[in-house]
Amino acid sequence: MHLQKAPVDGKTSSQWIETAVAQSAWLIFFTHDIDASPSAYGTTPDILEHAITTALKMGCEIHTVSSALDQSGIPAFGHQNLEATTS
Repeated sequence: MHLQKAPVDGKTSSQWIETAVAQSAWLIFFTHDIDASPSAYGTTPDILEHAITTALKMGCEIHTVSSALDQSGIPAFGHQNLEATTS
């Protein structure tokens, strides 16, 4: 898969989740806002709820990116740099 800006509806999110499960892959959903009338970079509560419900029904774990990296033993990007620049 590749990075993309694409409108997402329930069907699209379900397809992405099914593909991620079949490939044992990570799938990262991100949004700038959640609102009934979202910005061009946001989503609605219904679409987000559908994605979460579908992922859980398919046996997926849901984490923040930071939490998933921690559980995988991968240091979160920028943590060392942030500590170095604030010391």
